[in-house]
Amino acid sequence: MQRTNLLRGGRRARRDALRRGLAGTALLTASAVLVGLIQAAPAGAVDVPPDTDPPYRPISLGEQARLDRCSGGFALHIGGPEMKKTAAKALTGPPADLASATDITTGMDPLHQARVKDRDSYEGSPVASADRR
Repeated sequence: MQRTNLLRGGRRARRDALRRGLAGTALLTASAVLVGLIQAAPAGAVDVPPDTDPPYRPISLGEQARLDRCSGGFALHIGGPEMKKTAAKALTGPPADLASATDITTGMDPLHQARVKDRDSYEGSPVASADRR
């Protein structure tokens, strides 16, 4: 049983045509890649600011909202049951409630009250447990 292949065992003219076609395709592909590299636009660089500008300008857009969310998330992470409940309510509520719950100038009133409740329940639980016994 003889295996037939386009490059072996066929007519000489067909083999030559196939080889020329493959060579032409390879040459055309290589030249297209080379022309694409030559005509490629140079990479755009970021404009260097003048020396009078600071090297780093932080983005202040939404800074207070991010700080409020961070404070609420921290309270949710470390708080006791009351504090977690209050922080979750503030985080899922409107941004104004979150801002008032995490405002340091007002003493973080809702979160502070929840923390005091958690502290009192923790400190009072051994006493209540001993009284029950």
